[in-house]
This record gives sequence, C-alpha cells and structure tokens, in this order.
Amino acid sequence: MSATNFGIIIACHARDAHYAAGCYASIRHFMPGTPICFLYDGDDPPKKLANLPNTSFITRRSCQNEALRKRSFRPGFTKMVAFFESPFETFLYLDADTTVCGDVSHLADFEKFDIVVDKRYNYTDEDIQRWYFSPARIAAAFPEFDWSKHRTDYFCTGTFFSKRNALSLERYFELLDVHESNPGLFQFWEMGLLNFMIFEAADKGQSCVNGIPYQIITCDHSAAALQQDFNRWLNDIKNGEPPVVYHYPLNKPHMRQHRSYSAPMTHFRKHFFIMQTGRLGWNNNAALNLEDIRFHYVPEMKRKAFINLIYEPYKKVGLRRVIKKIKSK
Repeated sequence: MSATNFGIIIACHARDAHYAAGCYASIRHFMPGTPICFLYDGDDPPKKLANLPNTSFITRRSCQNEALRKRSFRPGFTKMVAFFESPFETFLYLDADTTVCGDVSHLADFEKFDIVVDKRYNYTDEDIQRWYFSPARIAAAFPEFDWSKHRTDYFCTGTFFSKRNALSLERYFELLDVHESNPGLFQFWEMGLLNFMIFEAADKGQSCVNGIPYQIITCDHSAAALQQDFNRWLNDIKNGEPPVVYHYPLNKPHMRQHRSYSAPMTHFRKHFFIMQTGRLGWNNNAALNLEDIRFHYVPEMKRKAFINLIYEPYKKVGLRRVIKKIKSK
C-alpha cells in the first residue's frame, strides 16, 4: 500500500490524551513516516498533541457529518467516526491506551479484505453475553443473523484495520437507534454493536473481513513473558515474528499499575517527552507522575467518594431492614 493511502487513527479524549501521546511515540519509533490522525472527543485538540509533525485531527467541531457529530462523540462510539471520515483510504485504528511493537502496517491485505480484526478466542455463550451482546435478544431482534457461527471471530475493538466506508453509515445509525432503545442488548459501549455490524456486513457480502492474531491484551498474559517480548522488540531481535499491538483496556497503564504489564506505555510516554524536550531526566518521571495523579488517581478518588456517598446509606438501610426482619421472627 502507498504511504499516501494508509495512515493510523488514534481516538482519545481529554482524560487519556497522555496515553495517546505514548501511543503516538510508539508509532514514531517503529513506523516513523506513517501519517497519524487523532480522533478527538472534544471541540479543540489538546495542547499536548497539537502541532506534532505529520499529524492531523478530527474533532467534534471539524466532523463533517452532523449526525455523527451529535451522536458519535462519546465514550467508545467516537471510534465509529473513523469508518466514515478517515482522512486515509485505508487505516489502522488504535485506542489511546495501546502501543505498537513493530511495523504493523503490512498486516492488513487491503487488496483482498475491507476490514481486518484481531482473532484469538473461541467464545462461549456466556463470554458473548458478558462482552458483546445478549445472544437470546439478538436472535429475537435479528433472526437472520447467525451469531453463533462467529464465536471465533468476535474481537476486542481497541484496534482494527479498515477501508474508509467499509461499513454503511445508514446501518450504523439504525443500529444506534436499536442500541439506545434497548439497554443491555449490546455490551461495552460500542464493542458489541461494532462486532455485530462487522459480521452482519460480512454475512451479507457487503464487506470482506479477515481475522489475524495481532492484539495483545496485557492482563491476559504474564508480565515476565511480556517484558521479555517487549525488550526483544526494542532491541530489534524479533527474528521475523509478526508485529503486535499491546492493549491495556481493563487496567489502565499508569506508571504504578501492577495488575498487568504497562511498561511499554510508560516507556513511550517518556519517549514522547524526550521527543518534545530533547532530553531525559527526573523531570520526565515527575511529569508522568503528575499526569497520573491528575487523570487517574484524582478521578478514581472522586468516583469512590461518589459511590460511598450514594450507596453507603442504602447499605445501612438494607442492613437495618434485615435486622428488623430477624427480630420480628
């Protein structure tokens, strides 16, 4: 594929722009000449990402389609804008909380396929219910869709390859209407809806879809194995192994996160500061810590305080009712 036809789209918002910076730095390390577009859930680009070389932006303000502007700039669904307003004919989509390892651009054969997704698992009915959609409700709402035959195809939507307009904008809005009027039908923001949409289009012959294993969900692997793997990537001794995308969806990759391996994101967040300042020092670690405090620890403290404020009184009331009921017997 030619460089002018292919680019990478990174979706982000104000609270994860610091992860998007790490993602950007990983691309510049392994794919230095690849154009990048930030798909930003906001009106104006964040200062941290503005004016970077060989980059562009799609924001809520600059989105061309009015309906997309109103309905698709929100958690999860922002990525759907990429299918219809990508500045590239073909693209790799990445969530902000990802890093690439190696030149992933050649993984997708766009001469044969319209969409290329990660393919790793054989999902049970319970898995599909948890991560994607209610099989029973999907069968009732869309009886023509054979959801069960795709149990080895469904994927985590933090990354995928696609041609622009590989999916139908009209169908997207139809499914968005269904999603909004049927809470719980599709799971995890856009993930269930997008999987349904991709494989429905494939079944109808509207898009040609391929699946290859290239996304590493870090919490599914041991830190020791991933550390060894990442060090080999940095030292360019992968011996022909295919490139991958590291994704940190459940345990966000702040510096002091120990539930899954987050060192690649930390490494490239530091690399971003080096790219910006031209030097490495204690102040780069301090800057990362300040970002983590601002965008992770403070919001997490507010969330827990809100939960305690709202739910603790109900817990106490519930406990009183149980005690009262026991005494009455």
